[in-house]
Amino acid sequence: MPLEELIILVPCHSLEDFPTELGDEPAAGLLNAFAVVFHPELIAAAESFPRYRRADEAGEAKPGQLYILPTACNDWVPHGWAEDARRAGSHVVSGLTQRDDLLNAALQAIPPEQRHDCDPEIVRDFLALGTIYLQTELLTRHMRNYSHLEEDQMLRELLAGARVAFAGDADAARAHLRRCFEMLLSCRERFYPVECSLIDLCLVIPRLANDDFGKLLESDTPVNFLAQARDWEEILAAHPEWQEAIQVAWANDRIELVGGDWTDRPAPLMSLDSQIAELQRGQTWYQQTFGRTPIVWGKRRFGVGPHLPQLLHRLGYTGALHFVMDDGVYPDEEQANMRWQGSDGSPIEAYSRIPLAGDSASSWLRFPVRMSESMDYDHVVGVVFARWPEMRTPWMEDFHRAQRYAPVLGKFTTWHEFFSATDTHGAINEFAAGRYLTPFLVQSVARREADPVSRYVRYWETQRRFLRVDWARRLSELLSQANYALATDTAFEDALWAADPEADADTHQALASAMDSAEAAAHANVARLLTGSEAGSGDGVLVVNPHSFARHVLVDWPAGTAPSTKSELKHIQVTEDSAAAIVDLPGCGFHWLPAVPRGGVSNSSVGKLPMAEDLVLRTDLFEVELSNMTGGIAQIRTYRRSPNRLSQQIALRYPHERTAKVLEGDE
Repeated sequence: MPLEELIILVPCHSLEDFPTELGDEPAAGLLNAFAVVFHPELIAAAESFPRYRRADEAGEAKPGQLYILPTACNDWVPHGWAEDARRAGSHVVSGLTQRDDLLNAALQAIPPEQRHDCDPEIVRDFLALGTIYLQTELLTRHMRNYSHLEEDQMLRELLAGARVAFAGDADAARAHLRRCFEMLLSCRERFYPVECSLIDLCLVIPRLANDDFGKLLESDTPVNFLAQARDWEEILAAHPEWQEAIQVAWANDRIELVGGDWTDRPAPLMSLDSQIAELQRGQTWYQQTFGRTPIVWGKRRFGVGPHLPQLLHRLGYTGALHFVMDDGVYPDEEQANMRWQGSDGSPIEAYSRIPLAGDSASSWLRFPVRMSESMDYDHVVGVVFARWPEMRTPWMEDFHRAQRYAPVLGKFTTWHEFFSATDTHGAINEFAAGRYLTPFLVQSVARREADPVSRYVRYWETQRRFLRVDWARRLSELLSQANYALATDTAFEDALWAADPEADADTHQALASAMDSAEAAAHANVARLLTGSEAGSGDGVLVVNPHSFARHVLVDWPAGTAPSTKSELKHIQVTEDSAAAIVDLPGCGFHWLPAVPRGGVSNSSVGKLPMAEDLVLRTDLFEVELSNMTGGIAQIRTYRRSPNRLSQQIALRYPHERTAKVLEGDE
């Protein structure tokens, strides 16, 4: 019997409570069901507009009906309903979720002699119309509106488009499809007449830069590629022909490269100099390779922080992605366009809404919710889809095909175009540093790495040592007539840059060797420049303060020697094994302190109060009293008449409530 009705059973009472939180398999079956029923052969055979019906009231099946029963409805339909419907002469498609499987099963309802040949591209456009129809209807409900779609008129366009498609007239079929998409656009513009933006954010790594990536470079739909400069270098080394393709597509605004860093490092736990060097090295590579640099910053790993707007603003960026596709904690104020203000007041436009996974059916089921949230709260509406170059699901392609006819749910755009869409900037947001928490320690522990904590201790010790050595090298070049070519000799800096916290042991060993050589040479040069004739008058210690402020420092003397009592020292301590002194250093100054045999030097006089007695520790400025009960800090007091500054109470927490006894034996 010929088809008369196309019916989709849905696991809800109406589109108002259409499910948005399903697993990938049930969500895929539900989304694909609405796409499949818009196949031109099914529309032409039934000559009726597809309908949806609540699954718990599927009703009595009749001959000539095609039912698509998504797996999400299995618990909704009465027991045995599908078998009864088949016995009644209906064609029921159940237990399938993939689009091709659903389509093949649904087309079995059409007798072979009534089948037609049709251009596969036109067929995919019809299926895309089904996807956009469902998303538009759901968005209408989430925006608290009623559907104004004239289904009879759309059915006439669908039937006319199917007939000319069967006749091989692709242009005429596209003309009818365009009118269908424009009808859906009119429905959306009734409740939101402003242009919406869709942003295709493609994550690129060398391992996945395959033929699918090459096709994206030729696509007429704007795509934004997020990768680090080092990854691009590796990709172009394997595919040099893509360099020109990227340049041309970027110049024509068909693609945009997002990023700027050279590599993906744990930047928030590294020094600011390291982060600036990462960005500058990345920008230099982009400029040399493509003739331009990214102006929108983004990163796959956790990389956001309160200092970032200042760095990006000074380096010429105009936009940033204030979200992470990694673990970690960061301010979750979701806005499509906000003014992210840095620690120094420098602002930069940023997008902070969490992207939808472009390859996940569950994400596409949540799209109307995310779009309605942006429409309600954002001045510039935008939804981001994050995905890899290869897509295993069809819904991104459905949206791309829909844009060729009409921007029903939005227009795909680049980040630069999105941030330039309005002259009115979003709200200003300045986030405190305490709202950011990096995930690197947790991830290192989860991977059972050997040094999750000590790697960062080693990194910062190396950074401080480098600053001392570099200061000495540059001071030597400044004060002497010798030219050490520090501006062009970057081998030392390159070794430091390579030794990030996640570098291997060989890299750190190479840096340690380079640091030892540079430190010995720098110290010798500084000593020769600053001591002059005093250098030959005997043993001694040259203490240099590279900072601009005065300091009190503890200095250890060489073995067998001690500081001379004639020197201007604050305190001297001499034991059988060692000798040390506290030296007052002027800002950016130095002291040459002669050394004498240790036997003739005694300790300097001490004050009336010892620095340590019983449970009290003292410094020049305050004293700390420890608790004799817990071992924690009982009080911190200054020597003025001031109250207690800090106390520490140590508590032991049990996982469950229990009774404990104190020392006296009372409960």
